[in-house]
Amino acid sequence: MDKATHMERPVIKREWRRTTSELPVTFVWAYDTTAILPDYDDSETGLLPAGQFILFSDIAEDSSHYLCDLDDPSFVENVSLPSGRVQRFRPWCFATRLQAVLEADHYRNLTTVAERPSWLAIVQTHYTMKIICRRPAKRSSFTKPMKHYCLIAASLLCCIHQCIAKSRAANGPYVQAMDGPSVFYARCIPNDNEGNKGTTTIYRVKKTGDEKVDSYNWYSPEGVILGWSPIAGKVAAMSLRERASSPDEQIEFAFHLGGKLLQSYTTASLKALGIEIGPSFERDQARFKVIGCVQVPQTNEYDFVIESSSGEKFAFDILTGKLRTP
Repeated sequence: MDKATHMERPVIKREWRRTTSELPVTFVWAYDTTAILPDYDDSETGLLPAGQFILFSDIAEDSSHYLCDLDDPSFVENVSLPSGRVQRFRPWCFATRLQAVLEADHYRNLTTVAERPSWLAIVQTHYTMKIICRRPAKRSSFTKPMKHYCLIAASLLCCIHQCIAKSRAANGPYVQAMDGPSVFYARCIPNDNEGNKGTTTIYRVKKTGDEKVDSYNWYSPEGVILGWSPIAGKVAAMSLRERASSPDEQIEFAFHLGGKLLQSYTTASLKALGIEIGPSFERDQARFKVIGCVQVPQTNEYDFVIESSSGEKFAFDILTGKLRTP
């Protein structure tokens, strides 16, 4: 019986994947205690931020969930768990690395295969900067050697910025289909390693060759969600995050239909709706997860639905992109 059960377990490839939106997970860790005390486990539910690298570790006891390693567990602990939730200051008790248990469907549909960046360049840059900064300056005026040091320092700062950007995972081409069996899918191709320049093309699957339906001149690094409007007879698309330095300019998501932009929502506009804003990498962003394209009961209307970190749901009409009020 055990052998048969083992044979039925799916084989999951161990590869680095990047979360395309915030995911509801259960964070798990263990305490490695001294010999006189028993080891024990602990857990806490929370949201895994978008843009995080995860690596499949094992299938959970509930086979509909996967246990995953985190590439940056310290960052996730700081932004996703209450301060002091993981005990780290007891001399007889040591906490293991944070892991996350997430739904298998979320692993397949809300994460994408991505190349995990090397931190070697950041470490090398860090130590090079320390060496430069420790060199004593001469008492004389701004000399040529000091100019060279400042130029080198400026170049290294640019390298640090590039390494931080790469830690979000370099842009890569991907394909996104609707939930469940569907004849529509999006082919998303970036122009650069980061940013939103690129193309997103919607296709309809056909026996004789796929048919191009809509085309957009943008690329969504954190994923795209598709929906079908039987009323308009068109494919709706929800693009995620266009980063900017100002919350008034940073777009959290935008809605499109039939190749045209309907409505976009900034970090500031979501904050005005009562959605929590929290840190992520070098700037703040709204904390929410995407539920998907949901049918309005007993109608032919559909909404793109998100859920805030507090559990409140917001529905946006796929025909207009506007918030649907009760």
